[in-house]
Amino acid sequence: MRSRLPAAACAALGLVALTACAAAVGSRKQDAEAHYRMGVAALQQPGGIQSEVNRRAAYPEVTLAIKIDPDNAQYRQILGAIYFYNQDYAAAKREITRALEIDPEFAEARNNLGLVYLAQDKAPEAAAEFRRALANLAYPTPEIAAFNLGKAEYSLGNYEEAIEAYKRSLAILPGNFDGQLGLGLSYARLGRLQEAGKAYAEAIRMRPDAARPRYELGMTLFKLGRKDDAATQFRRVVELDPAGELGEQSRVYLRLLK
Repeated sequence: MRSRLPAAACAALGLVALTACAAAVGSRKQDAEAHYRMGVAALQQPGGIQSEVNRRAAYPEVTLAIKIDPDNAQYRQILGAIYFYNQDYAAAKREITRALEIDPEFAEARNNLGLVYLAQDKAPEAAAEFRRALANLAYPTPEIAAFNLGKAEYSLGNYEEAIEAYKRSLAILPGNFDGQLGLGLSYARLGRLQEAGKAYAEAIRMRPDAARPRYELGMTLFKLGRKDDAATQFRRVVELDPAGELGEQSRVYLRLLK
């Protein structure tokens, strides 16, 4: 006769097997996390994710993390960001969309999907994603999505909405040069030249050697009839960008102002 194990022994064996399985799963997740962290560490080297060297170092680690743990939204989102900076927008969208399928409330992935759409000249879709990111109260960096929303609304010709978005971003991150410049450009599009001038002046305060806000301020002052002040800005632009388009345009206005 075959001997039978007692029920209690069978239950114990089942518990041991379940515990071993859980331990194996836990070990694999730890391995995945270790590879992910090595990838993130590579992206945090000087130059950040904008550096191709850093992206190439991070890519194999992040893809290995995904191979081990394919349903991790954070891993997918980071891989999407790497593809985005490689200008492989189709792959970026694929990975970020997968991250959002796993976690629909992942606000950072919403913002990054908006950036993909913006790069593809799909501003309405981009604006929708940025708004969804901003609607998530758990999103820790709403100033980023608000700034990106300002860019999307500006490209759509929705200048009032762009101003609102840029102001929202600047209220959290007042040192954002690009946000301040975008605010000035939006005011200028609406003919609100005094407010545009103030925004450009603040951008110049942040980065005195940047040619673009000085050129835009010169244009604004020219339209306001403040010709001497405009000429001062145009001369400075010529010094800062002597061989560039802004320098050349400034020379044209300086000749008109003589």
